[in-house]
Amino acid sequence: MKKIAYSVLALFALGILFSGVGISSSEEFPEGAVSLYDQSDLAGWDTLPASGMIGAQLLTTGGDYLGVISDLVVDSDTGHILEVVLSDVPGKGAEQEVVPFAALSHTGDGIFVMNIPDSFPVWYQIWGYLEPPYTHWAELRYYYSVEPTPVGSFNVSALIGAPVETSKEESVGRVNDLVIDFRNDQVVYSVLSDMGGMGGRMVAVPFNEFSKSSGNVFTLHTTKEKLMNAPAFAWTEMTDLRYAQNIYRYYGVQPYWEEK
Repeated sequence: MKKIAYSVLALFALGILFSGVGISSSEEFPEGAVSLYDQSDLAGWDTLPASGMIGAQLLTTGGDYLGVISDLVVDSDTGHILEVVLSDVPGKGAEQEVVPFAALSHTGDGIFVMNIPDSFPVWYQIWGYLEPPYTHWAELRYYYSVEPTPVGSFNVSALIGAPVETSKEESVGRVNDLVIDFRNDQVVYSVLSDMGGMGGRMVAVPFNEFSKSSGNVFTLHTTKEKLMNAPAFAWTEMTDLRYAQNIYRYYGVQPYWEEK
């Protein structure tokens, strides 16, 4: 009887030992690798391609039509998305309007909505925001503390499809699209395609690795060799925060979400 009891205890101890080893090994990562995120780390990660916004309608929370999203304005230094450019605004004719990107939300199925917060001054709500078309766009910009558009900011419509070169003027393809972190009003990275010698493979590059060159050409601040050896991008990676973390680490760039 004692032998059976000792055997059970021994097996139990071994189970704890191997369980501990399993936990320990799962927390060890090769140098330069990224630790896994749990679900709480992934909470709030809401990404989509920039091209999915261009041409989409902007509505009020009540479903009233405000216009068509024709462009996004991005701070070239930080990748922060500042404004949304609207066309076909009721009562504006051919004139465009700009609204803070921070005022927008989306349902995940291509429907974009402009929110008027409950704390928005009631006299503005009564004066201009209860009945569309909304005419007091300036007050909304003021409420969201939109700064004057920085010199050298990018228009997304000009960036998508633009050719890309290295600082040595080597052609390295074109910008296929941008991936947007909607909740943080931020460009996560640019996606490059049409890269010679890559067999159709796409790669992602942190946005602040780009700058505007002459004409509509953009300069990439890394070597062609590093770009060619970069991890491949697929659209299934777009919603993976771990992939984005690896991309930033590969290029030696601190992720913006770690700066907050």
